[in-house]
Amino acid sequence: MVTNIRLMVSLQKLNTTLNEKLNRNMRQYGLNMTEFIILAHLNIKEVEQIQKLGKVAYITSGTITYTVNKLIKKGYVIKKQDFKDKRVFLVSLTKQGEKVYKKVFGKYIMYLNNILEGFTEETKQMFINQIQYFNKQINNGGSRK
Repeated sequence: MVTNIRLMVSLQKLNTTLNEKLNRNMRQYGLNMTEFIILAHLNIKEVEQIQKLGKVAYITSGTITYTVNKLIKKGYVIKKQDFKDKRVFLVSLTKQGEKVYKKVFGKYIMYLNNILEGFTEETKQMFINQIQYFNKQINNGGSRK
C-alpha cells in the first residue's frame, strides 16, 4: 500500500515537473503547451472539429473554446462553421500559424533533446514500455473488488 502511494506521488511529481519545464520553455514563444499541441495537431491534420481538438489536448469543451479563441486572436488559427452541420466548428492553421509552429517545433525538439540527453534510447524505450503497461493495467483492472 505504501508503495502504491509512493508510485502515485512520484508519477505526479514527474508530470508536474515536466509540465512546468515544457510550459516555461514554450512561454518564450508566446504559447503554452496546450496551444502548441493544438498547432501541432492542426499541422498534421489540417482541419479538425473543435470538440476533437479538446480530446487531443486533454482539455474540457469550455477550455478548448477559450484556447482556440486565444489562438484566433493571435492570428494562428481560423474557426469556421461546418456547412453540413451548423453545430460543428472546424479549426485550421493560418499561414502565420504554420510559420510559428514550424519555428517553435524545431526549438522544441532541441529543448527536449537537451532535457533528455542524460537518458539512453534504450532507457527511454523501457520507460515508454512501462508507462504503456501501467496505463493498460490501470484501464483494464482498476476496479477489482
